[in-house]
Amino acid sequence: MSSTASSRTPQQAIAVMRTGARERAGPTGTEVAKAAGWSTSQVSRLENGQTLPHKSDVTTLLDLYAVPEPKRTMLLELVDLGSAPSWWDSYSDLITEG
Repeated sequence: MSSTASSRTPQQAIAVMRTGARERAGPTGTEVAKAAGWSTSQVSRLENGQTLPHKSDVTTLLDLYAVPEPKRTMLLELVDLGSAPSWWDSYSDLITEG
């Protein structure tokens, strides 16, 4: 992974790669939304990194975009990484607001 990609959050990296995959596959955001049974705003939020995707959402998109291995596995691993607790979560009881 390049240094640029490794400095991104998993959410951002997934969004960048998914948008590129859709553009290569050819369907519009509206066509993707219809095929997935989603709203166009949901597709947009996922592709722009405005929401953390569920693994099932990413799997649906990877199927629609016909993303091959090993990229497919890498994206699914990023989803797992993005939903894992952060190191500071174990210290949440020590942090106070204000």
